[in-house]
Amino acid sequence: MGLSPMGRSFKLKILLCLIGLSIKPTIQATEYAIGVDVSYLKQAEDHGAVFKVNNQAQPGLKIFRDHGYNWIRLRIFHNPLAHHHPKPNDLNYTIALAQQAKKYGYKFLLDFHYSDTWADPLYQVAPKAWQG
Repeated sequence: MGLSPMGRSFKLKILLCLIGLSIKPTIQATEYAIGVDVSYLKQAEDHGAVFKVNNQAQPGLKIFRDHGYNWIRLRIFHNPLAHHHPKPNDLNYTIALAQQAKKYGYKFLLDFHYSDTWADPLYQVAPKAWQG
């Protein structure tokens, strides 16, 4: 007794699934993305903050890297000094911090805030320079 076309189709699907399960993937993740927002780290260090490991002062970026972090997030505002609560995250500050991070081999996410200060999906004020 032969198999109907539907029976052959079902067996073929089962066979393909079993073959698929037996094949080892050739691409595997080599590392997880472990990140931290360090947007204010440079400001803290510039103002005298000292970070220590075993009572030895070390740059904050080095400490994070030594503890397995491989990604950083940096925020950038349009003109953070134009806001009544100024932030350090202008272009020059962000570039300097990104260059420091590059020395430690970090990958980074640049988070644009199209505002002079904090912005989120529910609250975002256009930069003063963009207002009519």
